[in-house]
Amino acid sequence: ARRLPKDQKLNSAITYLFDELHYASVAEFFYDFVEPIPPGSSQAFGERHRASLQAFLQGRMKVKSVELVVRMFNHRYSFPSTRCKDYVEERSKSYSLSILSLSTIKYARCSLSSWATQIVGNRVYRDMKDLIHPKPNDNKPIFINPRLVTSANMRTKAKGVKTVTKDDLLSFKISDHVHFFKDRVPLIWYLTECMAAPRMNSLLITCKRRPPSIVSALTRYNSFLLTSVFSRFKLPLYHHLSLHKTSMLTAT
Repeated sequence: ARRLPKDQKLNSAITYLFDELHYASVAEFFYDFVEPIPPGSSQAFGERHRASLQAFLQGRMKVKSVELVVRMFNHRYSFPSTRCKDYVEERSKSYSLSILSLSTIKYARCSLSSWATQIVGNRVYRDMKDLIHPKPNDNKPIFINPRLVTSANMRTKAKGVKTVTKDDLLSFKISDHVHFFKDRVPLIWYLTECMAAPRMNSLLITCKRRPPSIVSALTRYNSFLLTSVFSRFKLPLYHHLSLHKTSMLTAT
């Protein structure tokens, strides 16, 4: 059979979905297509449906799932224009942290950015929690004790808190912090690097004299981190002292 041009194929497919299958939109069809298939329930779904969905989500199709998301995010219709009635309000919903029901956000770019922001925020929260409360029997070669304090009574020491010593301060190494954060929390490393490292055309610029590192990033943003994320988990004074020591080192 003769192959139809792309526009004719699209029109024919849309006509069939709407008129024959009575879907309200292409989005409704795609929503049904990516319906979750719980383990052991494959028999309840058509073989062709299950096989094509599996191939699509596992990256074995020509068009990848991330390409669809990127195309939707960058589409001119996915962001409110100045002709939109409430375009200021709609644009303010981009990268939102407070809107829990993302389906209430109309435009695709605004809802996708808010979804990604909340996903990353939840992951950073878990990473910080694991960083402050490491797993027992941790055999990582580099470990920075998160439970150091300037003073502690017997009750506090019984909980595993260690009093900071002169050796702890003198043994501080920037390289240890770099490897520690880069190995344990790569996402937090990347976000902090985005704040501290210079860029040109979205590409990271590596400076010879002051290369971007987690320590230099923490030095620039120690006030922000200590008063928000760090204070929430009650990070010890040791990290505060470490940051100030790093400030003196980078200033010289």
